[in-house]
Amino acid sequence: MSKYENRKILYTGAAGGLGLLGTLAFLERGATVVVLDIDDKKIADLERSAAGGNGKLIIKKVDLGDEVALRTVVRESIVEVDGVDTLINNAAIYPSKPFEEYSIEEYQLVQ
Repeated sequence: MSKYENRKILYTGAAGGLGLLGTLAFLERGATVVVLDIDDKKIADLERSAAGGNGKLIIKKVDLGDEVALRTVVRESIVEVDGVDTLINNAAIYPSKPFEEYSIEEYQLVQ
């Protein structure tokens, strides 16, 4: 029995980059991972990559910038999995250019 087998993880930004790798590692070890992400392509890639894993994958498509929707999804997710042991707040947005070239809108989106 893995030490993650009965763990319930709420993971933002879990469908791409480091989040994808972390999600797959937790699933491989038997954890239940509730993924909060918004990118359809990354979510589809995650679902393909996680197929046949040892854990349980639960996808919740939500924009973390929408506070009302986020609060609702988090509350529902906690009830669905009967509590959460770990939060990994990994979501990030950043324009691929030097900081001094960010518009105010891009800066606000990053924050």
